[in-house]
Formats: sequence, C-alpha cells, structure tokens
Amino acid sequence: MVEYLLIGIALGISAGFSPGPLTALIISETLLYGFRSGLKICFAPIFTDIIIVPITILLLSHINSHLIIGIISLVGAVYVTTLGIKNIKFNGQIKLNLQRTRSLQKGIITNFLSPSPYLFWTTIGGPIFLKGNNETHCGGYIFVAIFYLVMINVKIFISAISAKSKEFLKGKTFTYVIKTTGVLLVLLALFLLKTGIEQLR
Repeated sequence: MVEYLLIGIALGISAGFSPGPLTALIISETLLYGFRSGLKICFAPIFTDIIIVPITILLLSHINSHLIIGIISLVGAVYVTTLGIKNIKFNGQIKLNLQRTRSLQKGIITNFLSPSPYLFWTTIGGPIFLKGNNETHCGGYIFVAIFYLVMINVKIFISAISAKSKEFLKGKTFTYVIKTTGVLLVLLALFLLKTGIEQLR
C-alpha cells in the first residue's frame, strides 16, 4: 500500500514539473493573463484523462497474457528512462506559446492531442494500477488518486511562481528541480523493469 503511495507521489512530482506542452502553456498563460488563466489549465488533465484512463485500463485488464503485460512494462521502463534522461539534460529553456487563447479549452485540446497521457497510461500508469489492485485490492486506486493530487498541485505551484517571479523560471533552482525529477523517473524505470521481468517469468 505504502509502495503505491510513494510511486504516486514520485510520478506526480515528475509529471507536474515535466517541461512539456501543458507546462509551457501554463507558464505562458500565467505570464500573459495572470494566475487565474494559468490555474484553469492546471485542471485540464482531469477533463482529458477521465476518458483516457478508464479506456486504457479496461483494455489492459482484458489482456491476460503475462508476455504482453511484461513487454508493455519493459517498454514503459524504456519510455520512463527516456523522459528521465531528457529532464536530467534540461537546460532551463521552455518554449512558450504566446498566442491569446481560451485557457481551459486550450489546455484540454493540448493534453488530448499530446501523446504523453496515452503513452503514460498504456506503458506506466495502467500496469502499475493493475498490479497495485492485484496485490493490495486498492493500491491502484491510491496510486491514481495521489498521482493526480500531487501533479495538479505541482502545476498550480508552477502557475503561482510564474505569476510572482519570472526570474525563478529562468534560475538555477527551477533547472535543478527538473533534473531531480529526471533522477526520480530513472529510479521508477527500475520498478517497471522489475515488473516486466516478473511478468515474463
């Protein structure tokens, strides 16, 4: 139970700080139109993932082959490692979209069209959810709840910092935070590697 709580926290922090399209949109909207605009985008994953997550987990739950689940977990380990290395190499530059848009609508569209949530729940989140429920009955649900709680709060933190201090986003502290999340992702990749090997056995 505690294991999936910690995984949810670690992945939530990493996903929250990940310098992807959604994070860039949060920062740009906050800088242009204020904290309230950035705040709206922080909740975009709820509107998109409420569709993506159940469908992905339903499909994975109907895959009975340990071989397939094992391969998916191994692919997830490679994917997470790639994300981790990308964060570790982060140089402090985030490409911002400075076009005027409807904040929440743009956030939802951005997240829906991004491959990240689909890849994440197919190769990482889904297998962890199923493994957690198989081992502890509710470990998977704890993982999902904590993951979104932490991730959204991290996004809100980024929006608040963007509104108060533009220099923070350009400073070394923010860069070190991103690099630290990269290390966390690499460590989590080891967990997925272990899960994949167990399934293949």
